[in-house]
Amino acid sequence: MPAIALLGAALTGFGYSLAFPALCLEAVRRVPPQSRGSAIGAYVVCLDFSLASAGPVAGLMVAPLGYSAIYLMGAACAALAAMLTIGLLTEATAASPRAAR
Repeated sequence: MPAIALLGAALTGFGYSLAFPALCLEAVRRVPPQSRGSAIGAYVVCLDFSLASAGPVAGLMVAPLGYSAIYLMGAACAALAAMLTIGLLTEATAASPRAAR
């Protein structure tokens, strides 16, 4: 079992190391150049808040709803993130100069 936990932690770290800079770049692209520092700060604060609150919220869900509710919530968050990503990609593709050709 420790090997599976280690593999899960490694995959999580790998995904996080790809997602953090990619989403930060997207946040920076959407603001004027003079506001980029504020955009990065807001992004990091929101990310830190979500990481800090996810564990306690999941813990509060366990008692009344059971562990399956945590996995269902995780799946819902992943689906929401996928829809957001598809929406951002669609918007970026439509706005790119190559799309006009």
